[in-house]
Amino acid sequence: MNISIFRLILNIVRTGSIATNLALSGYLFFLHEFVYDWFFYDTVREISSDILHHGGTNPVLGIILFFAVAGEMYAFILKTRHCNISAKEGGGVFLLWMFHTVISVIMTIIAMGAFGITFDSDSGLWLLTAMLFGTVIKELVILGIIVTGSEKRKPSKSKNMLADFLFLLFYSLAYTIVIGNILKPNDYNNYLLASYYSTPLIIMNTFIVLLLFFMLYLPLRMPYFIFENYESGKEKVLGAVSILLVAAAAVLPLFEGEVSLERALKNPREVEVLFLNSRELNEVPGEVQNLKNLRVLHLGFNRLSDLPPWINKLERLEWIGLGGNRFEEVPEELLTLPRMKEIDIHYNRIQRLPEDLSPFRKLKSLNLRSNMILQREKERIRKELRVKGDGPSLVL
Repeated sequence: MNISIFRLILNIVRTGSIATNLALSGYLFFLHEFVYDWFFYDTVREISSDILHHGGTNPVLGIILFFAVAGEMYAFILKTRHCNISAKEGGGVFLLWMFHTVISVIMTIIAMGAFGITFDSDSGLWLLTAMLFGTVIKELVILGIIVTGSEKRKPSKSKNMLADFLFLLFYSLAYTIVIGNILKPNDYNNYLLASYYSTPLIIMNTFIVLLLFFMLYLPLRMPYFIFENYESGKEKVLGAVSILLVAAAAVLPLFEGEVSLERALKNPREVEVLFLNSRELNEVPGEVQNLKNLRVLHLGFNRLSDLPPWINKLERLEWIGLGGNRFEEVPEELLTLPRMKEIDIHYNRIQRLPEDLSPFRKLKSLNLRSNMILQREKERIRKELRVKGDGPSLVL
């Protein structure tokens, strides 16, 4: 499915920044969001994805996240003192606050993970617990501000602008780290075209993705809903359209890819993602080798037991899905591909890996779930691949 035109149009609103700020009067940080969107979004998402999915660390991002979480509470205090609260009652705001708390907790967990402190680590677990407790306290303070409010002491344009900036910083980072990683993880099994063989399943999965998006995105708009008055019908329409545009920009990339090999071969240089899963294939079609720019190849749930020798010609391949086939070993030719990062070969017939596991250390992720690997072999794999802390994230 070729959606490059839609992706090009919606790329400028992928973080919701432009549409959001054009629709909300009083938030004049278009330039800031434009710069963040184009120059920092991909970097922040990649770093946070590495922390979330692969156990990476990045103290700089951790410090920025702590500053954003704490700064948002200060922004609420500033706004309450220098701006009227337009909506402080009703179950809708309370529901937004609940999911806003979830987002803040996720950001705190990733911030601590950026320093190498996780639930799996023995040292520092108490610190993680304390930080999570502090995050909940911060959210309770915000709830108190929303419910009780305070009288406006005196207008201050500079403090209102500072609060706007802090809200925008939290909004940008939370969208990138939480929504960007949850809706689009580096697992192409979750892409909507992976269910191409069942239209009802695609519809159901699309509905679930949209529901998840709104659950996570609308709470990020909470400061705007509370402190901004939508007085005219035009403003209300612009606000709704901005939300729908961001939803489209978030969901459409999940339709990325091609499901027809025939259509792919008409423009072989443009195809980067190909879904050939659930086709009852006994071998990989030879025409696939003509797709020189292929990054993702999904061959899951077929009848494959090996890969063709020409697979090493796909030098740009980064992710391959081989789950639900008949492999008895991990195809070692995949490890020679210079850009290969993730191999999903779950639910096969693999009993053990080669004695030398050093080639596997170049990977970021290796999914061996639901194979025939004994516990002793699993322990060997974990020990040898994680001995230096630079091995792939494992699913055994």
